[in-house]
Amino acid sequence: MKKKILFITKFIPAPAYGGGLKRNFAWIKFLSKYYKVDVIGYWNKDFGNSKIKELKKYTNNIYGYPFVRTKKTLIKNTLDSFISKEPIINLQYYNKEIANKINQLCTDNQYDFVFFAEIATVQYKKHINNIPFYFDDHNVEYELIKRTSEYETFPMNIMLKRESRLMKNVEIQALSESKSNFFVSERDLKAFSCSKKIKKKSFVVNNTYANMRNDLAKYSNSPTLMFVGSLSWKPNKHGLIHFIKNIYTELYLNTPSIKFNIVGSAINSDIKEYDGKMNIKIYENAEEKLKNKLIDESWICVVPVYFGSGTRIKILEYWSHSKTVVSTKLGAEGLPSVKGTFIVDDDAEIINSIQRLLSNPTRLKKLGEHNYQIFKEKYEEENVYGDTLYSTVFTKWLFKSKK
Repeated sequence: MKKKILFITKFIPAPAYGGGLKRNFAWIKFLSKYYKVDVIGYWNKDFGNSKIKELKKYTNNIYGYPFVRTKKTLIKNTLDSFISKEPIINLQYYNKEIANKINQLCTDNQYDFVFFAEIATVQYKKHINNIPFYFDDHNVEYELIKRTSEYETFPMNIMLKRESRLMKNVEIQALSESKSNFFVSERDLKAFSCSKKIKKKSFVVNNTYANMRNDLAKYSNSPTLMFVGSLSWKPNKHGLIHFIKNIYTELYLNTPSIKFNIVGSAINSDIKEYDGKMNIKIYENAEEKLKNKLIDESWICVVPVYFGSGTRIKILEYWSHSKTVVSTKLGAEGLPSVKGTFIVDDDAEIINSIQRLLSNPTRLKKLGEHNYQIFKEKYEEENVYGDTLYSTVFTKWLFKSKK
């Protein structure tokens, strides 16, 4: 009979929109091969529990709660942070009802271990009754906050720098107390490698994506760019607006036949105002079938990210479709240098790179093929989440714990 574990996530990956949710879904799918998995976290505010069909295949129980964030709660959390010296992010995602349920579940069940997905969930460790836990750090959170502060003005930049310092302490403590840690890239792991204790029990588990290759897919008749991402994530929103204003507008003036498809969730008015202008088409919360069709038809996929941390799962998604990618340096951080992925930060150079690539569709397809081969070798889900990962981390610890 399978043993049981508790998987604590910030948001339940149903649906798995966005990179973090896709990673959590992949973890749950992998762990379900060896354990009965109970999942607890917040529901997606737009879908609630209406999209759990796929996740239910891999879970024992799902415990979801509504997520409420208002200006009033933000002000309260900010004031509480200055009193308690707890990061605002932790206070923002803490829920007493969830904490009580976790305590109850850990009391009533003989869980083998608890799995914390993302740093904001580790604050619940005081409610797991000393059950050992694993921690998956989706990105270097304190670094992400610090980088974000550089794009803010006073007094927000000062508050974010303080938040970064507080989060670094929380992150190091979580990494130190866990049974093992997981990072999305060697680059992220190195951010904490100054601690031998953390480095010794930490592993890199690459972000992944299912193989979406469609050999019958055809490029659209007109040169088409593509962006996929959750616009609730500030780096995505900032980067996309910058791309439209400073890069795509120039491309459109030079090539009026060009098109730009945007697929995302949590799209606000700042971005929606571009829908229908300059051949821009926005698809909010598009179904997977439509999204895949749009990616297949695109000529170039873009990743305009100027701050953040971790690795961009959207790049792996593009690679899985055999697409050529143009990304900023930070947008491709943590991924290897690949011939079919162009890393450019300067706006004028991005424009020139895209124009050169669009002028040669045959070369575009060859470059996309090269990206696909790298994806197959290193990032296909079946290759990353396999028996080797289980035997080198989970089985190894379970064997030791029985001695």
